[in-house]
Amino acid sequence: MKGCFSACAAVLFAVQIMNDGSIGSTLKDAKTKVVPVKPMPIPHEEADPERIDDMDTGEEIVQGKCSPRPIDCEELLQCGLTVSGIYRIYPRNRVNSWGDAGFDVYCDMDTDGGGWTVIQRRDDFGTNSDFFFKGWQSYKFGFGDFNFDFWLGNDKIFALSNQRRSTLRFDLLDFEGEDGYATYDDFYVDDENQGYRLHLGDYRGVIGDSFKGHNLCKFSTRDRDNDNNRYQNCALVYKGGWWYNNCHTVNLNGLYLRGRHDTYADGVNWYAWKGFRYSLRKTEMKIRSTTFLSKPFNEPFQMVTPAPAQ
Repeated sequence: MKGCFSACAAVLFAVQIMNDGSIGSTLKDAKTKVVPVKPMPIPHEEADPERIDDMDTGEEIVQGKCSPRPIDCEELLQCGLTVSGIYRIYPRNRVNSWGDAGFDVYCDMDTDGGGWTVIQRRDDFGTNSDFFFKGWQSYKFGFGDFNFDFWLGNDKIFALSNQRRSTLRFDLLDFEGEDGYATYDDFYVDDENQGYRLHLGDYRGVIGDSFKGHNLCKFSTRDRDNDNNRYQNCALVYKGGWWYNNCHTVNLNGLYLRGRHDTYADGVNWYAWKGFRYSLRKTEMKIRSTTFLSKPFNEPFQMVTPAPAQ
């Protein structure tokens, strides 16, 4: 694959040519509707073992032992921290802008066994509808409040998704109380030099495989046009920062328009589930390892130094 446009050419994908007729909390107690959609047979790249294995931390977690420098929320859960909330983590050394201090994240310890590091949240918190319509630097470093709307930051998403094989999960809620989810295995993004290019594996869920159409796309913002539309900047038109193709079938960082709206595809949309003229109430994006183990270690935190190489 040379880029996300070629990967998606077989799909009637761009919003230009489609017409729609139609966190701290966990999404619970809502009846899930299974929406039948046609499969989107878009190829994806396999995970690169060298990319996964080339991280160097100077310390590691050993089965049954807990490090005082957890690399993500999953490791915190395994060490007995089971309450959702804000925690400090220390991802393996991929980006050094935060130095040795690590950084704070919101951990979802409830959904599907817990251990999720949340990278995006939106809800009806009363923030401006265009709160996510920001530039490249804002998306690079992150913005918002962990107790309300936020984007963790593309540098941090890069660091988290490249330290081991990861699954990306979407939890969505509409204004009528219906919820749904989707997961993608082998999720990671490239570094800033590669435009935070998106990589996705297999889809599972109940809301339709809309996000696969963004596979292999670079991130775009209102001031950095990396999409595959020759005629316009999709981020400017659809009012968000995202992995736009030509242009989108998912736009979770678009305008917060509170349900059905007359404007086209500029809201918080997931096309296969609610179409282009319905803006969702709540969205969360979160990641954890593809080989998730939910059983806690039940051991106190302690420094674990790897044995010298033989």
